[in-house]
Amino acid sequence: MLTLIALIAVSLLGTTSVVTRANPTPAPILLVTNANAPNPLGAYLGEILRAEGLSAFDIVPLNTLTAFDLNSHSVTVLAETPLTVSQATLFRDYVGAGGRLLALRPDAQIADLFGLTGQSGVISNGYVKNLNSGVGAGISTAALQIHGAADRYNTTAGTTVVADLYSDRTTAAGHPAVVRAAYQSGQTAAFTYDLASTIVMIRQGNPANANVDTDNDGVLRSIDLFQPNGSGSPWVDRDVIPVPQADEQQRLFARLVEELAAAALPLPRLWYFPGTAKTMLIPTADAHANPVSQYQNQINSLNARNADATFYISIAADPVDSAMQAWRAQGHEFGVHPYRYKPDSYPPYNITNLTEGYTVYNNWWNIRGYSSPHSRTIRNHQVAWEGWTDAADIAANNGYALDANFYHWGPWLQKPNGSWPMGYITGSGQPMKFARADGSIVPVFQQLTQLVDEHLVVGAGSGYLNLNAAQAALVSQQLIDASLNGDYAAIMTQFHVDYYYGDAQAWAEATMDYANSQNVPIWNADRWLEFVETRYAANYKNITWVDASGTLSFDLESPTVSGQTLTTQLPLSYGGRNLQSVSVDGVTTGYSLQTIKGQHVAFVSTASGNRSLTAVYNNDPLPTATATQTPSVTSIATAGPSATPSTTPTATNTATPINTPTSSPTPVGGNSVPWSYVAGNCPPALEGAVFAVSGSDCGSGTLAFDAVEVYDPSILQDVATAAAPCPGIAAGATCYRMWYSGEDSTGVFRIGYAISPDGVNWSRVPGAAGAGSALGTGPGGAFDRNGVAYPHVIKDGATFKLWYVGYGATYIDGIGYATSTDGLNWTRYNGPLNGAVYTQSSTTSDFDSYNVNTPYVLKDRASAEAPCVGIANGETCYRMWYEGVNNVAGYIFRVGYATSPDGITWTKVLGSGIGGAVLDRGASGFDAASVGVPVVIKEGALYRMWYEAKAFSGSFSYGYATSTDAQNWTAELAPVWTGADDPGTFTPDDVWAVDVVKAGADYRMWYSVSTQPNAKRLGLAQRTPGTALDNVSSSLNGNEYAVSFTLPSALPAGGSVLLTLPPSVNFGDVGAGTMDGFQAGAVLVADAAAVSDGPSQRVARGALLIRLPAAEAAGAKTVRFTINGSQPASPALLLVQAFGTTEVQHYGSLDLGNGQPQPTATASNTPTASNTPTETPVGAPTATNTATPTSTDAACCTPTATTGTGGGTVTLASAAELGAVCVAQANTLVTQVGDGEVRLAGPLSEGYTGSSLDSMK
Repeated sequence: MLTLIALIAVSLLGTTSVVTRANPTPAPILLVTNANAPNPLGAYLGEILRAEGLSAFDIVPLNTLTAFDLNSHSVTVLAETPLTVSQATLFRDYVGAGGRLLALRPDAQIADLFGLTGQSGVISNGYVKNLNSGVGAGISTAALQIHGAADRYNTTAGTTVVADLYSDRTTAAGHPAVVRAAYQSGQTAAFTYDLASTIVMIRQGNPANANVDTDNDGVLRSIDLFQPNGSGSPWVDRDVIPVPQADEQQRLFARLVEELAAAALPLPRLWYFPGTAKTMLIPTADAHANPVSQYQNQINSLNARNADATFYISIAADPVDSAMQAWRAQGHEFGVHPYRYKPDSYPPYNITNLTEGYTVYNNWWNIRGYSSPHSRTIRNHQVAWEGWTDAADIAANNGYALDANFYHWGPWLQKPNGSWPMGYITGSGQPMKFARADGSIVPVFQQLTQLVDEHLVVGAGSGYLNLNAAQAALVSQQLIDASLNGDYAAIMTQFHVDYYYGDAQAWAEATMDYANSQNVPIWNADRWLEFVETRYAANYKNITWVDASGTLSFDLESPTVSGQTLTTQLPLSYGGRNLQSVSVDGVTTGYSLQTIKGQHVAFVSTASGNRSLTAVYNNDPLPTATATQTPSVTSIATAGPSATPSTTPTATNTATPINTPTSSPTPVGGNSVPWSYVAGNCPPALEGAVFAVSGSDCGSGTLAFDAVEVYDPSILQDVATAAAPCPGIAAGATCYRMWYSGEDSTGVFRIGYAISPDGVNWSRVPGAAGAGSALGTGPGGAFDRNGVAYPHVIKDGATFKLWYVGYGATYIDGIGYATSTDGLNWTRYNGPLNGAVYTQSSTTSDFDSYNVNTPYVLKDRASAEAPCVGIANGETCYRMWYEGVNNVAGYIFRVGYATSPDGITWTKVLGSGIGGAVLDRGASGFDAASVGVPVVIKEGALYRMWYEAKAFSGSFSYGYATSTDAQNWTAELAPVWTGADDPGTFTPDDVWAVDVVKAGADYRMWYSVSTQPNAKRLGLAQRTPGTALDNVSSSLNGNEYAVSFTLPSALPAGGSVLLTLPPSVNFGDVGAGTMDGFQAGAVLVADAAAVSDGPSQRVARGALLIRLPAAEAAGAKTVRFTINGSQPASPALLLVQAFGTTEVQHYGSLDLGNGQPQPTATASNTPTASNTPTETPVGAPTATNTATPTSTDAACCTPTATTGTGGGTVTLASAAELGAVCVAQANTLVTQVGDGEVRLAGPLSEGYTGSSLDSMK
C-alpha cells in the first residue's frame, strides 16, 4: 500500500531535522526546495508562507520529488533552483495536465510555462512595482526593492503582467517582475527574481556589512547592516522606508498562492493579530541604573492607559525583587539589557564581546535573586550586534526567542533634502525568524522597533528630529493610522526609563492615548511573543472541500495557551457562492466581515488549542446585518470604467420614473418652519451672496484657482487656535472654516479654504497647493492627478480629516482622504485604489458603477439601532453617504452608504433602492429624475439627511429624509429648499451642493447657486424648527441635576427627547438618572455618540436621549442626570428638543450654571451680517501665526492669587482662585486647560503648569 510521506522541516536551535508522518489528507500547498541550489535561501519560503498564515504546506526536496507528490497537492511552489532535463520535464507534464505552479526565478527550461520568453540578461538590485490590478489589487503600488538578480524576460500573448520590473525606483525596465499565465490545462505564476532572498536581505540588511562599523562611531550595531560602507546610498532606499516593502511583496506572493489553489478549494489563513486587531502597540523600555521612583513614574503612566511594557534593565541595585514582582502582577515584564563591550577589572563582570555580555547578565539576574525568570525577549545596550546573524544565534543559545535590536535610529536616516522618513527600515512590521547565510533558520523572531524616543524627541538622548511632544505624537499617529489602514504591522516603541519625563513622557502618553482611541491593543513584548509563538506553531490540517454541498472543513491545531486567540481568515465568496455559516467544534459561531487589502473576507476567532471548523457557502445572498456580529450585505467598490459628463450633475430626460418604497407623505413639522434666506454682504450684482468666485469682490482676496466656479462648501463651526489659526480672528474666538470646490480658467478643479467670524463674512486663506488652493492636483498617475473637488471635512481632536473626489484620466476616479493639523496644509493618504480609498463598483447593474461622488462622513459609534458591518456596538464607526452614478441608460444619480472602522477602509452597505442605493429617486415630482449630494446630521434617535433633487423639468432643489439606522430612509414628497426667496436664484439657476450646521436650536444651510452653466456664488439660509417648550427650569442637588419642562403637545410613538449638554462638560462624567411624567416604556440613556452639532464638528458627541416607544402625552416632565466632577460654570447652555418621528416639535434651553431658561428667539443665536465686509485679503497662516486676546471689559475683581518671583508667574491654590482671577490685569486672559494646568496670556507668564488645583480638576 502506498503511504504518502510528507516531509516537514523543523528548525531547532539552528539544525534542520526532517520529520516524516503519514498524512491522510495532504496539505493543499507543496513547497519544493533544493538544499544544494546555488541560492541557499529558497527554504525561507516556508517562513514566508507561515508568516502569511498559509500554514497548510508540505516540504519535499527536489531530488526526491515525484509526479505523485505534485498531483497530491492543490498548488506547488518551486523555490529558485536549476533543474535537470528530467526535472524540467516533470514540471512541464504536471502543468500541462492541469497542475498549478508558482515558481521563483524559474529555470529557463520552463520559462515558457509562465508566458516568459526572450531572456536577455539580468537587472541587479532593481525594483518591483505592482500594477494594482487583478490579483495585485490593493497591494502597495510603490516601487519596492529587489536584492539580487531579476531576469529580463518578455511576455507571450495571453500572459498577465501583475508587476513590472524597474531598473531603479523611477525607471521602468520594460520587463515583467511578476506574471500570471496558462499553459495547456494548467495555471502558473512566477516572480522573475527570488522573493525569498529579497525578503531576507530587506529584513536583515547587507551581509557584506557584517562586523563592519560603517558609521565609525566605535560601536557595532544592527543599523550598521543598513548604512553605506563608505560612499553610496544606504542598503534600504530611504524613499521606501514608509512602506513595509518586505511584507507587501510576500503578501502578493500569498495572493498568488491563494488564487492558484482556488481552482481546487478556498484556503483558510491565520490572521496576523489576535481577534480583529489590525495593528498592535508593543511598548518596551530600556533602563540604565534608574531609581525605583523613575520606574514607578513610568508604570503609573502605563497603568493609567491600560498599557503593559517590557523593561530591559542594566546591572544596578534597582529594582529590587519585591518591586519587580508587584509590577509584574500589574502586567509588566522585565528582561536583561546586555552590553557587548564593557571592560571590568572584576572578571565576572568583564565584557569584551556579546557572548560574554549575555553570560554576565544572565548570571547577574540569577545572583540578584529575582524570583521570576527574565524575559525571553531581548534588546542589547546600544543595539549592539555581531556578524550578520551571529547575534541572533547568541540570543538563541541563551534561551531568547524575540529580538528587538533592529531599531529606527540614527543620522543616516536623514535624506539629502533634510527630511526624515518614518516606518520600516527592515521593510516589515511582522515578526519573522532570522535566516543564516546558508539558509538554515535561527529560532529567534526579529521584531522591528519603529518608534524610538531617542530618535524623535527633543531632550531624549540624541533626539535627532528634535520634535516636541505634540510633533512626535503626530508621527506616532500617522504610523498607527497607516498600520490600521493596510500596513498591518506590530509597532514596537522605545520609551527609555531614563528619559521618561517632559516631552518624551508626553509623547509616549499621547502615543498610547491615540492607540487606545483607535482600539489598538497595547501589549508588552512577552505577551506579544507568546501570541507569535502560538500562531507560528498553529497548523491547518485535513482541509477538505465538498463542491456538491459547498462545504469547507478543516482542523486548526495549535498549542493551548491561556488567554491567546487565533483568527482564521476565510474568503467571503468562493466560486460564485457566498459564505453563509461557520461552525467551530460543531457549534455555529459568529464571524466578522473585513476588507483586507481590498479583498472581502470573514474573520473567525477561536481560543488556542485544537479546533475543527466548517464553513458553508451557497448561492443565497450574504446574511443581513443585525446588532450582533452577523455581517451585513456588503461589497467594496473597485475600479471601473470612466466617462465625462458635465461638471454640474444633470439628469437625462429620457429616464423612466420608478417606484420607490422610501417616500411618504410630508409629516407635520417637516416643512412647517421653512428655511429663510440670509442676506450676505457681497456686492449688489451678486444679490446677497455670502461668498463668490475670485474677482467678484466677495470673500476677500483674488486667487486664480477659483476664478470660474465655487461650489459645494464644507463648513465647520470651530474656534481659532495657535495650531490652527484663523487670520484676523483672536485665538479662542469663534471661527467658521470653509473648504470648497473651485475651478480655474483652464478647467482644473481644486479645493480652497476660507474663514469667517460669523459664517456670513468670509475671507479666503491662500494655500500653497497650486494657484492659491489648499489641496491641488495629485501626483502623476494617481486617481486625482487632474483635479480635486467636493470636499468634506470633520475635525477629530486636533486633526482635520478630509474626504474628496479625484479627477483622473477621464473623469471622477474615486474618493480620496487627507489630514491636516491647521486646516490649510494637507497630507494625502495613499489609498490602495491608485491612491483612492473608495471608488466605483465594477458591477454594471450597481447604482454606483460609473462613479462615486460627494462624500459626506460622520464619525459615529456602532449601536444596536444603527449597526456597522464588522464593528462591535460601542466602537468607532465612520459612516459615509455619497452620490453614486450609473450610466447604463443615461446618467442616473442615487445615494449610497458605506461604513468604516477608520475612515479609510470602507464597506459598502446595500440598500433597498435600485442597484443597492439607500435613497432612490421618487416616483414622481421634484426628485423623480435624480437624488444626490447628501448631507447628514445625527440627533439622538434620528439621522437627518438633506439631499439634492431634480425633477424631469425645472431646477434643482433640496429634499429631506430621515432614518433611525442610517441605512433605511424615509423621504418627504416636497422639497424643503428651492431658493425661492433668494433674489439670486431665478430661472435657469439651481440650488445644490449644500452643507448644514446645527448651532443650538438653529440650523444653518450654506448652498451653491449655479447660473448655468457655472456655479458662481454661495448663499445662506436658516431655520429654527418647532415651538417653545414651557416652564423650562433646573435644580441642582449635590451632583444631580433635575431639568423640568412642560410639553405643549403630544409626541407620537417613535418620537424622542434629546438633552444636549454644553461641550465644556466631559460626557464621561455624565450619568442618566430617573424621569417623572413620561409614559411607561420611555427609556433614558446617556448616549456617548448622540449628536453631530456645530461643537461636535461631525464627530458625534454625547447627549441624554429619551426614546419613546409609545405616544407621549403633553404635560410636565422632569429628567434627572448626574455630572461627576466639576459642575459647569455659567454660561453653560443645555438644549432640550422634543422630536416627532421626523422633525423637532418643541425646544428650549437653559443655563446649567444658574438654572435660568434662555431666550428661544432665533435672533439671539444667529450672527448678524454687518453692512461692510469684515476682512481684507489675508496671507496663508504659518505655524507661528497666533492671535493675542484683547478683551478687557470683563468684570474685574481683586485676585487672591499671588504673583511669584519667576517672570510674573501666578500661582493658584484652588479652583476658587481661578475664578477670582478672571481678569487680573488689562489684556490678560486666564483659562484652564486640561488637568490642573493653567495658561496665562498677556503681561503675566506665558504658561503655568503645576499640581492639580483640586481633586475635581
